[in-house]
Amino acid sequence: MKKGSHMIEKRCKIDISKATFISVECDHCHGETNIPMMNPKEVQVCGVCGHYFGEMVVRYIANLRKTSMINGEGVEVRVSLVSVEREG
Repeated sequence: MKKGSHMIEKRCKIDISKATFISVECDHCHGETNIPMMNPKEVQVCGVCGHYFGEMVVRYIANLRKTSMINGEGVEVRVSLVSVEREG
């Protein structure tokens, strides 16, 4: 870092229970598929080109959707994702 310069850090906190979508970018076509957190249907392919995401990604998406339930009634904690963006 140069002398006299400042580093800016921006944090974005997402409460998992309030997340609306999971966004998946396809490596095949670079299209973006938004999967609703509360959608009962399992999404396995890109919404743009139909390319299969792969078993590991499909399982990961299913597990992310399950985590929205951990902030339900009777649970005394909040779980959030935090993204940190640094400039400088």
